[in-house]
Parts: sequence; C-alpha cells; structure tokens
Amino acid sequence: TNLATVQATYSNTAYLNTPGGIAERANGNLLIVDRIYNHVVEITNTGTFVGTFGAGYLSTPEYILVIP
Repeated sequence: TNLATVQATYSNTAYLNTPGGIAERANGNLLIVDRIYNHVVEITNTGTFVGTFGAGYLSTPEYILVIP
C-alpha cells in the first residue's frame, strides 16, 4: 500500500486526521503519528487497521522512530 491510499482510507476518521511522521516496523506494518488526535496509528502493509496507541501520553507528535 502507499501513503496516499492510507490517507484516503483513514483521513478524517477516528484514526487519522492530520498525519505526521511515518515509520515501518520490522514486520512491515506502518506506524503513522497523528498531530491532532495525539496518537500513533498502526496499519499492516496491505492497509488493514491494526490499532492505535499513545493517546493521553503524546502532545502534537511530529515524528516517529523505530529501532530494530
């Protein structure tokens, strides 16, 4: 999947409003920070929603780094 497809699918939903940084996990899943919802969205490399995390702990996140 590509970022444009992800944004079109999840933009303005409860998951993704204003995407910021993006990173790829070792398993191929994508992690995308959302600057408005203050959380990280995880989706598979085929575009399937996995979940969110970080809500209540992040404040206007911009970037994300995954260390293997």
